[in-house]
Amino acid sequence: MRGTASAGERFRYYRPAVLYSISLFVLTAAVWAAHALTRPAEPPSVVLIVVDSLRADHLGLYGYDRPTSPNIDSLGRRGAVFHRAYTAETLSGPAIASVMTSLYPVTHGVIYNGYQLHEDAQTLADLLRTRGFRTAAFVSDELVGDSVGFHRGFDTFEVSEVPGFPTPDRSMKVETRSFDLARRWLEERRGQRFFLWLHAQQPHWSYDPIPPFDRRFDPDVPPDFPYRSYLKLKDALAKGGIGARDEERVVALYDGEIAFVDEQLGAIFHELAQHERPPLTVLLADHGELLFEPQNDRRVGHGGGRYHEAAMRIPLIVVPPQAAAPVTADVRALVSGIDVLPTILDYVGLRPPPVVEGRSLRPLIEGGASTHHDAVYAMYLRHGPAEMSLAVRDERYKLVYHTADGGQDELYDLLQDPREQRNIARQLPGETNRLREQLLVWFASRPARPPRDHGALRPEVEALLRKAGYLEQDERR
Repeated sequence: MRGTASAGERFRYYRPAVLYSISLFVLTAAVWAAHALTRPAEPPSVVLIVVDSLRADHLGLYGYDRPTSPNIDSLGRRGAVFHRAYTAETLSGPAIASVMTSLYPVTHGVIYNGYQLHEDAQTLADLLRTRGFRTAAFVSDELVGDSVGFHRGFDTFEVSEVPGFPTPDRSMKVETRSFDLARRWLEERRGQRFFLWLHAQQPHWSYDPIPPFDRRFDPDVPPDFPYRSYLKLKDALAKGGIGARDEERVVALYDGEIAFVDEQLGAIFHELAQHERPPLTVLLADHGELLFEPQNDRRVGHGGGRYHEAAMRIPLIVVPPQAAAPVTADVRALVSGIDVLPTILDYVGLRPPPVVEGRSLRPLIEGGASTHHDAVYAMYLRHGPAEMSLAVRDERYKLVYHTADGGQDELYDLLQDPREQRNIARQLPGETNRLREQLLVWFASRPARPPRDHGALRPEVEALLRKAGYLEQDERR
């Protein structure tokens, strides 16, 4: 009988098979690694947050001294903060339509609140749903609701109705419903690919935050303070103004609205942190808000072709997905709300439609070379070409051109006069003519489409606008 083979003999006998198995394993692992490196990356989920009427300079990450926004500030520390971002319009409907389509109002058709989004304008939700994203929107203003076409492309679209209107002046006031619905929807989408649009109505007028936020920054604001109502405030300003102490209280109430939104967003951000794959998160405002600026007429609010920096400049934060390239924390280039759609599509691996008018911000975010905007533009078309207002802002100057009464120019040197106190159009006719020509050439090149409502608002939409304070007085002035 043959003796038992030693361990060394057994290894020599099986050595070819062992070496073959090891080689096969290494080769297979290399093939799978190469495949993982070359296959297209799984696109991230997308969260788009639009906060109505939010001034950039009232947030901590933009240098504000009140603690209005700890959660938004924390979001900004994880991404790119754009310091010179501008809206395409200072009314919600046109501005948000421009974000969702990367088109200017004259092209997408929403030339004023209540107008319909043009039927062939592709939206961000349309484009992402075709890529397999589950899409949902939770908005708190019917003026960007399904009645005007903003629901297109969404599997779920919820408008939080305004609860009550305790007085005729208390308009556009919602509390936590949109935030709660959005958070619950996110909880149910862990592990899925999704696109969420969350629209927060506050700090839109009237500046009347719920307790305790109404006294967060001024404990002495009385419960019956009349200028919690925007319409009463606007009426008082039209009759000659209010005192400095009341101005301080109004600003404190506005800041309380921001603090309320920030607290609600904290719960959203906490939920997103529970997701295994972090989403691409974009936060911006549709437009800013005047708070007793400019000094010559002490206005509050927004809209009407008034393109003071407080109303035209917006906060914009982009937090790329975790696997993206390193982020440039502070971006100083001129950018626009119309750049949001191509930026999101860039990160999810989709080409934007050829008609888009914005550009991807990804090269700026990742610190690469960029051929970005030399100037940004805005337009107000409520009364048609005969009475519209256009604005252009370049590295130094801003020109606002009003077509009414044969044309009027406002020119501001933003380096020497950042608060826009001095209209120097007559002092610098060369710069004025240059920018006006640039502005009119730009506007003439827009691929205009006739608005779907052809200048007439449906009665129910007009009633909503009037209740909100837009149509009580013409916003052109």
